Amino acid sequence: MTQETKDTYAIAKRVKRELDLKESAISTVLPEAFRGDVQRFIARAAFYFSREEQKNEQLADCTLDSKMDCVLKAAELGLCLDGRLAYAVPFKRECQLVVGYKGLCTVARRSGAVKDIFAELACANDEECSLSIHEDGEKLTHKVDFRKPRGDVQGAYGTLVFPDGRRRFVPMTLEELESIRQRSKMKDRGAWVTDTNEMYKKTVIRRAIKLYCDEGLIARAYDLDADNIDTAPERDRVIDMGPAEEIADIAPKAVEAPKEVSGDFFSPESLRQDAKDATPQGARKDNW
Repeated sequence: MTQETKDTYAIAKRVKRELDLKESAISTVLPEAFRGDVQRFIARAAFYFSREEQKNEQLADCTLDSKMDCVLKAAELGLCLDGRLAYAVPFKRECQLVVGYKGLCTVARRSGAVKDIFAELACANDEECSLSIHEDGEKLTHKVDFRKPRGDVQGAYGTLVFPDGRRRFVPMTLEELESIRQRSKMKDRGAWVTDTNEMYKKTVIRRAIKLYCDEGLIARAYDLDADNIDTAPERDRVIDMGPAEEIADIAPKAVEAPKEVSGDFFSPESLRQDAKDATPQGARKDNW
């Protein structure tokens, strides 16, 4: 047995011993369907730390309590801390949970909110990648010639398939993806550096979920993810209103116009006066 193997075994044994003390707590937060597998969650987490701590000194220096907290948070989502579905990232000697792209898709599928969910990258040499909107729904066309290099990433899109068969597509340009990255406190380390394409996929999936099925366990995944940048600003939010006959039932009633209206409300003079009245004293007044 090599020294490296001995070190790995020693770390795994130490972490598992600590996690065994937390078995009751882990079992409590695990989704009911997984409570019989609590020892599997513990063993995989112990192996994960034993492997990663030898490659990352900062992770090894993190406090034991923060490592235990990571395992508990991952367990709450029904995810193993394994470096694939979820992983731990060191930040100022504190270990923080990051939910991976595959982990986020797994939580979404288990929630029942979607039948399937996945993301794809659009690259420079792809033959076509376009989204069109028709009366009967959206249509996305993506053609790739796998016999040649695809080139640089130009964007990404998420696909959601709902239980009733409906599909929704959410595209993001490379500029939008990088804008989200720049707002992350982990932009220059961890998965954003080692697995950039996977993070692009995770980013567009987070936006898709936030637009269409941000509830229950999925919403909890956002809360527990240390890299939980809001990917869906208000200006980007889309509301699926449903069939036309349902929209008619909730459409607002017409509002009766005032009986007496004087002046042109949209004339340049009235706009200038409104702006003047609404400007706080001492504030800068732009020329119209």
